[in-house]
Amino acid sequence: MVLTAHQQELLSKLRAASLRHKTKEVTYKSEWLGYLPYGQYHWIEVDGEEVKVDHLEPLDEVLMSLVKMGKLELVQVIQLTDEDQIKIYHLNVE
Repeated sequence: MVLTAHQQELLSKLRAASLRHKTKEVTYKSEWLGYLPYGQYHWIEVDGEEVKVDHLEPLDEVLMSLVKMGKLELVQVIQLTDEDQIKIYHLNVE
């Protein structure tokens, strides 16, 4: 399976952050801010550093596609509230 440009961008940034922090743990966090116009906010971290991407594709969908390709492994899901959650992944690439 060929990576899309968005998947390549995210994977490249995750690899770089992983090397900087010497960890393969990637954390996806989502949080409901509780009122409009805000709403659901989500981000990805490696050792506390936010990994930002330039595309608007939903982060959780890109992460799950990388899991299906074997680039990431979903290790743990922590459901904080109905809307808020943390997903911990292991990066399987060098």
